[in-house]
Amino acid sequence: MSSDANVLMQAADGIATIRLNRPRVHNALSRAMVKQLADATHALDLDGTVSVVIVVGEGKSFCAGLDTKEALPVGFPELLRDGLGDREALFRLRKPTIAAVTGAAFGAGLELALMCDLILCDETARFSLPEVTRNGMPGAGGTQRLARLIGRMRATELCLTGRAVLPGEAARLGLVLEIVAEGRVLEAAQRLAKQIAAAPTTNTMLIKQSCRSTDEIGLSAGLVLERTSSYACIANRQASQRE
Repeated sequence: MSSDANVLMQAADGIATIRLNRPRVHNALSRAMVKQLADATHALDLDGTVSVVIVVGEGKSFCAGLDTKEALPVGFPELLRDGLGDREALFRLRKPTIAAVTGAAFGAGLELALMCDLILCDETARFSLPEVTRNGMPGAGGTQRLARLIGRMRATELCLTGRAVLPGEAARLGLVLEIVAEGRVLEAAQRLAKQIAAAPTTNTMLIKQSCRSTDEIGLSAGLVLERTSSYACIANRQASQRE
């Protein structure tokens, strides 16, 4: 993509990096940006050379939320039909994803990070779902994914108050996997991605699917999925040994 694109993408050694590229507005999500992000994730899902995807923001922030300067459709049916574009594309990506957060991850920006499998942040990170303070509520998975990640009561408090969470608290809540020094989060994400990319892509995709299923299906069904997925990994290994 060109340097003035809302989303930049590059890939090397099995690792792709999606860079949100509207630093002047703290990478606020515009319709064009949502579309470019969806297009990028669709392409990466089909790219056989990519095993892991990192999402990072350009400049001082990860993503400050939706671009409030863009007009919304008027009326409930119109809002439902519009949906502000395909905002779930990143969540549907079958390969492991890592959010590398610096600065603000607010509203739709935090919801974007929550779509990733792993979240790392640096010391400047701030997390918030402030929609309630603007006469609204999260609308792209904020209440659902946050509650599943950190627990219903703590997620409810954050959604009801809209307060910002600093890195230390985010780590204690289980919202982030690791905190690193300012300016080092992409480096840390690349290090983790390299570890993941060392394993066969089929295996990491199956592991992601099995871990994610804990939010969606019961234990019995999850155990069946885990067992059949592990057998698929074994069968793939056996096939590669015969070649």
